[in-house]
Formats: sequence, C-alpha cells, structure tokens
Amino acid sequence: MEQPQDEPMAGAVCRIPHQIACPGLKLEEIGLWRWLDAVRAENARLAQRKADEEATPEALPEVG
Repeated sequence: MEQPQDEPMAGAVCRIPHQIACPGLKLEEIGLWRWLDAVRAENARLAQRKADEEATPEALPEVG
C-alpha cells in the first residue's frame, strides 16, 4: 500500500486548499472560519460590483 504524501506533487492541481484537508492540523490551527468568512465577503463584494455595473447606464442622458 502506498504511503500518503504530506504535500501534493509539484504541478498538481488541488480543488481545495491543502490546509483545509490536512489531517495533521487542528481546526484552531486552520482558521477555517476566518478563511470561509473571507471567501464569503469577497463573493459578496464581487456580486455587489457586478450588480452596480449592470445598474449603471452606458451613457448618461442629455439633460440640457
């Protein structure tokens, strides 16, 4: 049976950060909730930016 590796092989593509899945770290060391809160805040910022861009007209109307 093959031994598990501590780190992914060079050039490997990971779908989740290694730190989240690492069995050698405790939840307090991972800071998972801070990381997740930061991801959610960034997603909210991007969604708000997209909504603001869609609400802004391409050209301002003539007013005078």
